Amino acid sequence: GVEIVRDVNTEIKATDTIAARRLPSGDVLLTLQGEKERKKWEGSQEIVRAFGPNARVKTREFTLLAHGMRVAAINTSNQSVGINEIYTQNPGLKDKVRIVRISWAMKTIKMAKRTASLHIGVASPEQANWLIDQGILYNSELHDCELFHGDCRLTQCF
Repeated sequence: GVEIVRDVNTEIKATDTIAARRLPSGDVLLTLQGEKERKKWEGSQEIVRAFGPNARVKTREFTLLAHGMRVAAINTSNQSVGINEIYTQNPGLKDKVRIVRISWAMKTIKMAKRTASLHIGVASPEQANWLIDQGILYNSELHDCELFHGDCRLTQCF
């Protein structure tokens, strides 16, 4: 951790990084001084350069479920097109919420369900709360949103 913090701070010519932890996946989790520093470096490529040319920044996301969505209506394999379609049908959403990712549960795909809950990753808890309050309009239907708790997945044994 000490070497990673030193290398990152040397690369960015600042002392904003205060801790680093290598995750079992091989990813590195950086801790910055505070919210101001996180926002300052979030979109910057300088921190990425400290890790090499193939590195990328993955921001924390808050996942919601949008219930009752037609699976055939949204292609989640092309993230930018799917996210753009949500913004197109919800014009007021673009200024308030930054959608990071959309996906279907693996069970939805395997069972070829017609309707399911769409997983929507947003950038902040405030944005998640806004979607929970407002819902999402898609194909002229208003879909309720709720917070997704990943630790509540059930494992069924036989």
